Amino acid sequence: MQLAEPPPLARHFEIAAGLRWSELQDLLDRSRISADEAEAMIAPKRTLMRRKRSGRFTSGESDRLARVSDIVKLAEETFGDPAKAHRWLRTSNGAAGGHRPLDLCSTGEGARLVETVLGRLAHGVYG
Repeated sequence: MQLAEPPPLARHFEIAAGLRWSELQDLLDRSRISADEAEAMIAPKRTLMRRKRSGRFTSGESDRLARVSDIVKLAEETFGDPAKAHRWLRTSNGAAGGHRPLDLCSTGEGARLVETVLGRLAHGVYG
């Protein structure tokens, strides 16, 4: 059962307080991202193992986790098919400067670029 998305201000405070490990576990369990991708975009492997034991991420790690999760969800909504979305996120893309869109999500600026590209795709600007 998936919970309703919290309002933006509530989400801000959840992220600031530290997201629960279960948010990353859900992404991993549903094959939305791989463990290697989590290590590259959220935190190194040893840190992830510590967070798994403690059950919570720091606010900075939570910010990165939320960013990746939001982009994956947006891509799935845009393409209407998780498999297509995941393939697009992992394929070098001219609109993303020749980079894999998912790799750009390691920074806020990169994630905003991916959001823009997805918005254009949703409105038929890119074929």
